[in-house]
Amino acid sequence: MKNQKFDHFFISPVYDLKKKKTSDILKKNNINNIEKIILHERIYYGDRNKAKIVSKFCSYLDSIEKHLIKIDYKNYFILQELGGFASNMSMYYLSKKLKINNYFIEPAFFKGRFHITKNTLKCDPISNIKLDTKNFNKVFKNLIKNKNIVIPKKDLLHFKSPIFHIFNIKNILRFLNKLYKIYILNYKFEFEEITKYSISFLKNFINYLFLLPIYKNNLKKKKFYYFPLHVPNDFALTVRSPDYIDQIKLINQIQKKLSSKITLVIKEHPARIGAINFLKIYKLIKNDKIKILNPKINTYDIIEKSEGVITINSKTGFEALIKKKPLYVLGESYYKNQNFITYINTYTNFKNNKITPQLKETKLFFMNLYKKTFLGELYFLKNNKKNSFTK
Repeated sequence: MKNQKFDHFFISPVYDLKKKKTSDILKKNNINNIEKIILHERIYYGDRNKAKIVSKFCSYLDSIEKHLIKIDYKNYFILQELGGFASNMSMYYLSKKLKINNYFIEPAFFKGRFHITKNTLKCDPISNIKLDTKNFNKVFKNLIKNKNIVIPKKDLLHFKSPIFHIFNIKNILRFLNKLYKIYILNYKFEFEEITKYSISFLKNFINYLFLLPIYKNNLKKKKFYYFPLHVPNDFALTVRSPDYIDQIKLINQIQKKLSSKITLVIKEHPARIGAINFLKIYKLIKNDKIKILNPKINTYDIIEKSEGVITINSKTGFEALIKKKPLYVLGESYYKNQNFITYINTYTNFKNNKITPQLKETKLFFMNLYKKTFLGELYFLKNNKKNSFTK
């Protein structure tokens, strides 16, 4: 940034503000839901020190505002990747206070495209008024025909087996390099939990080894509903649907509401295989009406054979609509407010709530959603993709 002659400030987080100071900053900024605000960062690397995160969040609020009041900030806007960390959330809440527009960028369901949400943490993207939709029929046909899940380029490494997260030369070199920079060169990083984060991947690997013997590798001809497990520490849960963070408890509640003739099938999210403790899964499947599938089984094949999909707000919901399967939704999602979806809670009785979406209405839904996307991907800088993204 310095070489490009951009005006910029680097603001270091402060992790040891006194309790009185943090309390004063929260009061000054009219923030009374700090527990919810820091939930994402607190659980992302395992249960972390709450006081340190509150201090970090408050130090950002305080120091960023001091910089902003030196300039005519109302002629500016904030643009950031969607995230629930203290750095993201402090900018978001500061933008609300100062009435600056805050834009979040997040990947869309459509390959190579993204959404922008304005002044909200919810799934309410802005429209792309310049988008030409003449090719949408082709886009929709590809959605129906394609059996591959959409993975943003920046997240490709997460979708590999837990074995490759650990026994990976690139990751090992990055790990050693970061240790060297933190403890020898005394560098400061936004996220310094390198050891805790690495241990979380080791735990994933151990859980995966214990889950291997109990994975079901085929879909028997019994009637079943499909519940895709969400990434446990993902923004979609921690910020958008925090009431459903305990997925094990939720699965038990849902199963009790299903008919005794129906099985509930679950599968781990391919980006976080082994993220849920194997003992919890073992306890869960003691109930013979709950089965866990091998995460390598294609999601579309599972949906095709199911009676329907039950989800909090997973992208699997989109896939269920493509396959014209009944979709039951609990949380804040991009397919909310649709009359061909059944909104449920843990008290819902499933027997009289079955809606089968029709092609005409789902196509219209996907087209309207497509109109709220932009071409490009975060951090994907090859083949001049950055030019279309910045446009």
